Amino acid sequence: MQKLPYLLIFVLFSACAEDAPLDFPKQAAAKISETRRQQAEGLQLAASGHQKTAFQKKQSLAFDIQWSNRKGLKAHLVQRPDGSAIYIRYTSGTQAWWDSQKVHFLPAVGDTLTQEQARFDLRAWHYWSCLPYKLENPGAHWQALPDRTLGGQACATGRLSFDPGTGDTPDDWFAVFIGRRDKLVQGAAYVATFGYDATELAAKTPKMIRYGNYQLVGGIPVAQRWTFTGWNTDTLAKGITLGEAVLSNI
Repeated sequence: MQKLPYLLIFVLFSACAEDAPLDFPKQAAAKISETRRQQAEGLQLAASGHQKTAFQKKQSLAFDIQWSNRKGLKAHLVQRPDGSAIYIRYTSGTQAWWDSQKVHFLPAVGDTLTQEQARFDLRAWHYWSCLPYKLENPGAHWQALPDRTLGGQACATGRLSFDPGTGDTPDDWFAVFIGRRDKLVQGAAYVATFGYDATELAAKTPKMIRYGNYQLVGGIPVAQRWTFTGWNTDTLAKGITLGEAVLSNI
């Protein structure tokens, strides 16, 4: 999934029919410089607020997760920060792990969890927990959008998209909201096409994840409560609550 809803209504005009006049080189250079500054600003905010340099020195990130959706998922997850290795153990005894190429699945006797659900858990929970550190990954593209307000806080906003071969599919995208006051990711709307028969259907059903209850763990801010909702791309209104995830023992 590496790998989303203001995007469908923002139309970005990125080019002119002609180059800037040659007699205004300073003005043209200033516009280019401002565009580059805006592009980098959200990335710099997230890197600073989320202690990216310190996080990347960690060998692993582990936590217990309880999700109110899907009959109350409870599991323990251990992962490399870069996602090259991810392991999950469910309270049922079922285990699964990702070795950077494929999923290995070891179901417990009597557990109805499927390998497809385990695959989702391995990729999705890793990506969502490490999202602030994924914005500049190879194959990922950050496109700055106008500031928006989320949860009463002005947020630098950007669209995160992916090259072919990056994550599950290049059709996935995120819209990420980074608080200007606390420099922390406040939320991300996303389209995830894995499990859908049609990309068009997935694009019509974006979802929103809101990060809350940030606590410092070893000097790293970690959101311990995540709320998932639907998202209406036409009205920009949040939809019904889809579930809540709580992290503990981080």
